[in-house]
Amino acid sequence: SKGDPATDPEAVSLFEWIRNEAKTAGVQATCLYAVAWDVADAILEFAATYAVDVLLLGATRRGTLWHMMKGDITGEVAQFLPENITLLIHA
Repeated sequence: SKGDPATDPEAVSLFEWIRNEAKTAGVQATCLYAVAWDVADAILEFAATYAVDVLLLGATRRGTLWHMMKGDITGEVAQFLPENITLLIHA
């Protein structure tokens, strides 16, 4: 399910910030929102479907147990992301 970002206050705030930053920088940014069990797969699918040039991921500060349970999303995306897409990681 793609979900509705309007029902997610964190997404609304983040998307607004991204749009403002992109406008200031004079670049186009498209915010995509999805609810998914396999987060890495959803990110990879969106990147391919929308033919993105640059993918920006935020690194989480969650602990080791969380990573063991949920997996390393950033690592999985980096492993399977097509070479023509630039991956930027914001920590």
